[in-house]
Amino acid sequence: MSKRASRYPSIGEIVMGRVERIIEYGAYISLIDYPEINGFIHISEVSPTYIRSVREKLSEGQISAFRVVKIDKARNFVDLSLKRLSDREKEEFEDAWKRRRKAMSLLREVARTLNVDEDDFVNRWMKALESKFRDAYTGLERIAAGTRVKLAFPEEWITAVREAAIRRIGRKEYRRRAFIQVFAPGRKGVFRIREVLEPMRSRTVRLRVYLDSPPRYVIEVVGDRPDDVSRALRRFLRTVGERARNLKVEFHVVKETK
Repeated sequence: MSKRASRYPSIGEIVMGRVERIIEYGAYISLIDYPEINGFIHISEVSPTYIRSVREKLSEGQISAFRVVKIDKARNFVDLSLKRLSDREKEEFEDAWKRRRKAMSLLREVARTLNVDEDDFVNRWMKALESKFRDAYTGLERIAAGTRVKLAFPEEWITAVREAAIRRIGRKEYRRRAFIQVFAPGRKGVFRIREVLEPMRSRTVRLRVYLDSPPRYVIEVVGDRPDDVSRALRRFLRTVGERARNLKVEFHVVKETK
């Protein structure tokens, strides 16, 4: 999510909006990143299924992602849609937007502490962090966790950002486990099981497999972000399933924990 370069969004663009007023046939929306633009969503664009009232899906003050479907520049007005936005698109966009806002808030706090120009400081740090990480907040999480990042900024700035990141973010780990049963008959069965359960390497999470009680094993994934942990666990379970089929090893998932 980069800083907007135009006064108007484009058709098809996903934007964040606040529900200002709900009427019988729709809702008026203010666009958070385009404050000079007003928006409206018709009840027919709120849900892919029939609803009797907009209030079944929206409420005043709610902040949500919307897709732009029409632009009227003469009126500074856009038509919006929710039903043309998949649940996954909506969730991912809202998460990225919130993370970007939190990163900018932290950096603005540091700029005020250092008594430097806020906009210049924030823009330079956001650009630097987004060039090295998938988003600026991930960079701040890594800095808070102790990762050394090469940045062309004064040491005073780097120290101040590190201290703010540790104070506001801290270091939090997320953990998920899957309990599985694996069985391979024959003299070489144990070697086939080891091959099936060989951990994958990952830059974002730590993964280990250990014996619970034969034939039950535990797959444990630990990381800084819950999405990374969940994805890594699902990916490894798929890999284990494929290996088990290829090596004729019995395998099934007993349960997963969050």
